[in-house]
This record gives sequence, C-alpha cells and structure tokens, in this order.
Amino acid sequence: MNKNNSKVVVLNNQVTTVRVTTGVKKAKCSPKRRAPKIKKINGRIFQLCNDEPQVYFVSVRLRPAALIQIENKSACQMRAIVHLGNGRTVEQTVGREQQISIYVPSIARLAIQCTGEDNAVCRGYYALCLS
Repeated sequence: MNKNNSKVVVLNNQVTTVRVTTGVKKAKCSPKRRAPKIKKINGRIFQLCNDEPQVYFVSVRLRPAALIQIENKSACQMRAIVHLGNGRTVEQTVGREQQISIYVPSIARLAIQCTGEDNAVCRGYYALCLS
C-alpha cells in the first residue's frame, strides 16, 4: 500500500494499517428514496372577480409538457395565463359555464384571473396532466 494512501494506527500493541481516501463520494439515491413522479394535478378555482391573477401551479425546476383543462362554473369570465418554460406567455379566455383544454410543450406557471361584477366570486376547476 502506498504511504500517501495509508495510515498506521497502533492500539493495544496491535499495528493496523488503514487506507485513507480523500475527497467526498456522492451517495447514490436508491429508487425508494427518489421523489414520486406526479402525472396529474387538479383543484378548485375560488376567487374574487376583478382581482389580481391567482397562481394555481408553479414548476420550480422542471418544465414538463402539460395538458391543461379549465372549467368555469360561474357567471364570471376567466382568463388562463400560462407561462411557458421559454419565457413566453399564452392566454386563453374561458367563457361562462364553459370548459377549455390547452396543450403546452413546457409549463412554468398557471395563473387565472376573473372578470365580472364587483364582489362576485368566480368558481371552477382546473386539471394538469403532466408528461
């Protein structure tokens, strides 16, 4: 063994040679410890009309492709604002009691803004199928 990579330890009159390695090895993640892959996200839309857009989805690191479905169950008009991974923005209006579907190649954020009578509440549902 090379003197640079070994260390001699004397304990209870026994000589033990220990190999010393420098640097830090990265621990491998076992498949059990990895985060689960999310395929579908859905939820309810409940917000005041004529208020700031509410953010319903944000992708922090990954920019997955997504099929977005939005259902408007109110008398307000909804405007879906989809921020793509390349910095562009796609907007789509969802009429009263209507449903839309949008496919985007990479999603960074989904926000919804409602317009209608003051103090009215906008209701609906959204779903994202990620790939």
